[in-house]
Amino acid sequence: MPTSSTDAGARLEGGTLHLAGRLDRHHVPALWPSLPRGGYAAIDLGGVTALDTVGLALVAHLASQAPQDGGAALPVLGAPAGYAELCAAYRLSPDLR
Repeated sequence: MPTSSTDAGARLEGGTLHLAGRLDRHHVPALWPSLPRGGYAAIDLGGVTALDTVGLALVAHLASQAPQDGGAALPVLGAPAGYAELCAAYRLSPDLR
């Protein structure tokens, strides 16, 4: 997890990928290579303190890497401020479909 509120971090716990800190263009490049490529059934953004378009691209990519049975959307929990607006701007639903 992040070492300060300005870092980005991730942990996989109980089938949920928990993301925290700043998911923005400054922090995502360092975080991206260390992220799991599946093995989770939900993404929790409750610990995210900032999100920009690069962060949204990361979350959308992660959601696409963990396909659900029957084509159901991967649950995205605890969306931070501005998440719905960014999704709308890129014509994505909040579940990133």
